[in-house]
Amino acid sequence: MFSDFALHERLLKAVAELKFVEPTPVQAAAIPLALEGRDLRVTAQTGSGKTAAFVLPILNRLIGPAKIRVSIKALILLPTRELAQQTLKEVERFSQFTFIKSGLITGGEDFKVQAAMLRKVPDILIGTPGRLLEQLNAGNLDLKEVEVLVLDEADRMLDMGFSEDVQRLVDECPNRQQTMLFSATTGGSGLREMIGKVLNNAEHLQLNQVSQLNATTRQQVITADHNQHKEQIVNWLLANETYQKAIIFTNTRAMADRIYGRLVAQDYKAFVLHGEKDQKDRQLAILLVFL
Repeated sequence: MFSDFALHERLLKAVAELKFVEPTPVQAAAIPLALEGRDLRVTAQTGSGKTAAFVLPILNRLIGPAKIRVSIKALILLPTRELAQQTLKEVERFSQFTFIKSGLITGGEDFKVQAAMLRKVPDILIGTPGRLLEQLNAGNLDLKEVEVLVLDEADRMLDMGFSEDVQRLVDECPNRQQTMLFSATTGGSGLREMIGKVLNNAEHLQLNQVSQLNATTRQQVITADHNQHKEQIVNWLLANETYQKAIIFTNTRAMADRIYGRLVAQDYKAFVLHGEKDQKDRQLAILLVFL
């Protein structure tokens, strides 16, 4: 029960309002340690409830009477704007009965509007590394008083090439008192190096094993001779496999557009999502896919 945690009554009220009753395994393992202020390294799959595992302890730390905010107290880093937006919603839901304010900094949004938000000094700042660094370099962002730093989906941030950006942002938080790193995998040498740099005597909570992740997943490797053959295989799989929805990953934007065009020509209801699409198109694609 969430009531078993040493959470402020306003947070428990929000939890009850959201009809959260039993914590997930990652929440049950991480929340008590996070409330103690421990550094954490948590390996847990997406969808395990890990967002609440760090959001609730952060809110519990910051909760108090209304007051003038003079510095950002918590920074949450994520690899994509969509994940950052989802996390902001979670923070707002859990903080609905508090005076804690949160802000979002990601690419694809108006830079000046974001700068104006930063001048109001949110208690919790959520963002992606690239745009946060842009605001930092422009002199709009001060992270020196950050007490809690969260690196969510840290393995994905490394996969996307954000290693140096993340380290720069970590270095901008010299007075942090707690750091929590979450990843879906145990990662490789890059993740181990980051863990060594940012965590201090951290507790490692491994909530999933590779075998658990793949228990309900059938994995298959199909070799192709060339791109045309690859597209033929994709067409065959879509025509013959049993599925409700499918996601096709490509290694280039051009290939994504090419496959998208071919699917639409074959009367598939398809959407394409990549970095050259503007924010509205990306949000629409995600919304329609997950309806």
